[in-house]
Amino acid sequence: MPGFMTLQAIRDGGHVVDFVWDFASASAARLLGHKALDLVGKRLLDVFAGALAHPAVFDQYRRVAESGAGEAIQQVHVVDGVEDTYRHCAVRLADGVAVTLTNLSAVRRAHALRLEVSALQAMNANYIR
Repeated sequence: MPGFMTLQAIRDGGHVVDFVWDFASASAARLLGHKALDLVGKRLLDVFAGALAHPAVFDQYRRVAESGAGEAIQQVHVVDGVEDTYRHCAVRLADGVAVTLTNLSAVRRAHALRLEVSALQAMNANYIR
């Protein structure tokens, strides 16, 4: 299930230098490996010790907050030792961003499982005949 969060820009000299969480849905927090209440009011770069571990994500949020043009990117994250690919869709909201976060790996795994079940069903149908 996609997660949703809003972050307000923290600026220095007009440039975005960080973000602070206004809101994080339970599913967004879970995807990020945190609890929603633990994120609200916290700075992005403090929680993720520098989304600098994921500079593409921070740069995306910064560009969206500064330009107003929405963006979507895919980024690999490791949460609880599991490597997954996430889609970050960000749009400007007031002086910050609203983000929808989707774990694409879960969708791909579900699709692969459906294909495997379909193949097994087809093999069983042929075997029974």
